[in-house]
Amino acid sequence: MRIITVFCVFLICYRADGVDILVAYDDGVEYFNSSEHSFRSLVLPSAPVSAVDYHYQRKEAFAAWDNRIYRFPLFNNDSSRSFSPTSVANISLCWSFAVDWVHDHVFWPDCGIDAAIMMSDLDGGNITVIVPLSQNRPIWIPDIAIDPYRGLLFWISDGSVLSCGLDGREITTVAKLAFTEAVNLVLDMVAKRIYLLSRNKSFNGIYYLEYHSSEPLLIHDEVDGKIWSFSVYKSQLYLCYDSSNGTYLTTRSVADHASSKQQLTNLSKTVWHMKVIDPELQTPPEIDQCTSKGCSHHCVVQESLALCRCPRNFHLGRDQMICEIIQAKNDTFLSVLEGIACVVFILLAAGILMCLCDKVWSNVHPTVVRVTSPSNSFKRRIYKGSDLSENLI
Repeated sequence: MRIITVFCVFLICYRADGVDILVAYDDGVEYFNSSEHSFRSLVLPSAPVSAVDYHYQRKEAFAAWDNRIYRFPLFNNDSSRSFSPTSVANISLCWSFAVDWVHDHVFWPDCGIDAAIMMSDLDGGNITVIVPLSQNRPIWIPDIAIDPYRGLLFWISDGSVLSCGLDGREITTVAKLAFTEAVNLVLDMVAKRIYLLSRNKSFNGIYYLEYHSSEPLLIHDEVDGKIWSFSVYKSQLYLCYDSSNGTYLTTRSVADHASSKQQLTNLSKTVWHMKVIDPELQTPPEIDQCTSKGCSHHCVVQESLALCRCPRNFHLGRDQMICEIIQAKNDTFLSVLEGIACVVFILLAAGILMCLCDKVWSNVHPTVVRVTSPSNSFKRRIYKGSDLSENLI
């Protein structure tokens, strides 16, 4: 577990060979442009920062510190000033989060006594419990990640990688991990792969596995240094690590396990978290049915048709777009009385209806009987009512 008291994060954006990298390390939040070789201040955090993410279409960066998630502009053209961050949501114990740039949501784990994975809008509104994880027991979740195009949420917990839909349904154990020190989870949404960083005192390794249940495979290990964070972009690993010679930002091929690292730059301080900025990934396609659908919570595309979906304890309203909370009836006694009253009403109504039908039928259709004459021949006699002696026709 990272000790939050030891780090204060500095956010930079380093550009190398067309790649923007968001790097978190000590002393502040800045943007570094490699073409100009200049730093631009974004925000000065008031407490240690644990994680960063971004929303490229909105040109916003997100960071977590002081038990809250904040957002602020991703780029700053004025090097003489920094931005005031906007608070998005409270977080508890766990410090990771993930930005959904398709549906404009933020997901984060609440690792308190009633642990759960939460979701809100980008401004912190409509906070919803997506996945209830435990009751009266805290759970440590070091990292989460989402694939908004496929509607999938992944997280690490209790030595396993788990997944579910963005609505919290269909929770699945993707893999049981032989190692328990997994601290970072990164998705390659093009290759549909999950990458994990396992870190302890004597070993640092990066593993990958498929989206749907496979054994983790080791693709990179570091024995002479410590990997603090990593990211994946177009079949390349980007690593921030410490060694006896200093702190570096490097890259190497994912496909070629024997390839050597290429050093991109020296870093003056220890890195705690990083994100490669992928404009193509976060640029929506020309036709995006979900963008114009207007779903309040989640949207999925099935057979070229956009459909709204709701999280637990919600259902779609009549417009099939807005999720409404399901009102639970907690008063069992009143529910029983309502049921009894309903049954009694139905029986009374049925009895009254039968009486009316019998009366109407007897008035409309006279009684017809057949009697036997002494000559054993049948004669037809018609009677009205029930008095045969007085109503003979």
